[in-house]
Amino acid sequence: MHAPSHSAALPAGVDPIPVPDTEREAEMLLILLDAGLYPRIQPKSSERQLSGTEESARGDSPTEK
Repeated sequence: MHAPSHSAALPAGVDPIPVPDTEREAEMLLILLDAGLYPRIQPKSSERQLSGTEESARGDSPTEK
């Protein structure tokens, strides 16, 4: 998912609804919105941190072997 093109014009404190890139993401977005959940777009730096956390949680980290 990615931020909509008008996201820079939104007022402070208002997060844009992510734009789905695939049909599967669109279906998931509808499910989340119907359930009253509001997905947020993660900054690129958070994605990198999460991937490292997931690896260490699975025991895939090279430092743990």
